[in-house]
Amino acid sequence: LAKKYLNKGLAIEPQNLNLLLIKGCLLFQINNTDEAINTFEKTLELDPDNVEIKNIMALCLAKAGKTSTAIRLMSEVLRKKSTARYYNNMAMINAMVDSLGNKTENFTCGYYETALQYLDSAFSNGLDPVFRVNEANVFLLMHDTLLAQSKYLEMNNQFSLNNIAAIDFWNSEYYSAENNIKKAIELGGNNVCPYIKENEVCINQR
Repeated sequence: LAKKYLNKGLAIEPQNLNLLLIKGCLLFQINNTDEAINTFEKTLELDPDNVEIKNIMALCLAKAGKTSTAIRLMSEVLRKKSTARYYNNMAMINAMVDSLGNKTENFTCGYYETALQYLDSAFSNGLDPVFRVNEANVFLLMHDTLLAQSKYLEMNNQFSLNNIAAIDFWNSEYYSAENNIKKAIELGGNNVCPYIKENEVCINQR
């Protein structure tokens, strides 16, 4: 429905930068990456020096599996504006992990060491809990589960404990998995994420 009204607005004002940007972000969120990229290209034609648009487009390109193009575009962003968030996004593009820390379908690029270097730069520009989650996820992708677990333990929240429980489960450490998923749910309280509850069911039904 939102896309329908955006298209109506763009039919009246096809070069409305704000409408194009909103449409591109909407398409990105619903995983329509090809159309999102086309939309972001139109926004850059109108505002070629906008680093935030380039940042979002780089993430979209990475999600579409166009890693090399995404890295080139994100490098351009960092040359113009070096912020913690942009360094974090560059790290995630290199590791092919999205800004929420979830693996994408195309995470085989595996520039993990480069990803960690960019995360170090992100940390030096400002500490955000998301960066810590992403760092732990990169170590997990590198199959360094012990280091990943230690990073998750430092955070001690429902999401990190859920990930520790998942690692335990993969390693057939079921008792530990049950304890950690229980702790995750306790920490979540009334705001526990639904997928963590689903993971609890899976772990307990092994």
